[in-house]
Amino acid sequence: MTEPSRPEFEILNNRGKEYHRWVSDVTNTLIGKRLTTTIFPPPNGPLASDEAKAQALMFLRRHIHPTLKKQYLKREDPKDLWDVLKQLFNNVHDVLIPELTARWESIRLMDFAKVGDYNQAMLDLQAKLSFCGVDKSRTVLRRSVTSYAC
Repeated sequence: MTEPSRPEFEILNNRGKEYHRWVSDVTNTLIGKRLTTTIFPPPNGPLASDEAKAQALMFLRRHIHPTLKKQYLKREDPKDLWDVLKQLFNNVHDVLIPELTARWESIRLMDFAKVGDYNQAMLDLQAKLSFCGVDKSRTVLRRSVTSYAC
């Protein structure tokens, strides 16, 4: 008996919080498997075969939350499923910006046992904000200095 297929990376949750990371993982994996034409058909090139579409669809379904699988079970084209998920989650960074900004404003050195933990949290938060299009790189030093004063 064969072992069931395991996801190669984290599945896309039903809130889409890590959608952009998931897109990057899926795109890179499909490039490696030579299945990119199933979700990015070339304008003048050959269309993907039915076998390639079936492989890509199985791969996408294996890497999404069970609720999303049930919701989009009728989607039989990987490009169609890809487009629906993109429409649903592509704006997730707009939802994250207020949450990340509030965390940025409230983070304090006193809340951490080690300075290294504080620095790591600041860098992680800065990276997430930068990914959402908010540049806080100039205020990292100022933020670090003002947190000592509290």
